[in-house]
Amino acid sequence: MDAWGHLYAPVRTLAQVAGRAGEFAWGQGRDLPSVATALLHGDIDAAFGRVHPPLPAGLAHRRVRLEPVDAVLSKDHPLAAEPALQPDQLRDSTLWAPGALDRLDFLHQFADRFGIQNTATSVNLGLAHFLAEVAGEPTKILAGAR
Repeated sequence: MDAWGHLYAPVRTLAQVAGRAGEFAWGQGRDLPSVATALLHGDIDAAFGRVHPPLPAGLAHRRVRLEPVDAVLSKDHPLAAEPALQPDQLRDSTLWAPGALDRLDFLHQFADRFGIQNTATSVNLGLAHFLAEVAGEPTKILAGAR
């Protein structure tokens, strides 16, 4: 079995279950292409993580969990004082992603679904870089799953 996206709740949950069961053999996949290859070659039997199209022929996926999305925004953002946000409140913000949205399909779908027209992408240079980007631009938000 393989799992990727160690920062996300489904993978943390799966790791807890696997740790108790003790009978899982973990694959070495770091992203969807490597895990898809392992599945197609029979090196692993199942994988858990976010799927972005296109999925290679011979593989299928099924959504097993929906997650809340966290929004990180500057203290100067117009919505910063809100205790909770609804996605449609973010329409006038710029959704900033740590990579191309076609590689982060869940964010691309989120932006499309809730009418967030303004997007910006950058390279993944770690948490300190993310926070500096968001703090420096009051309209940017960084959205991600828990």
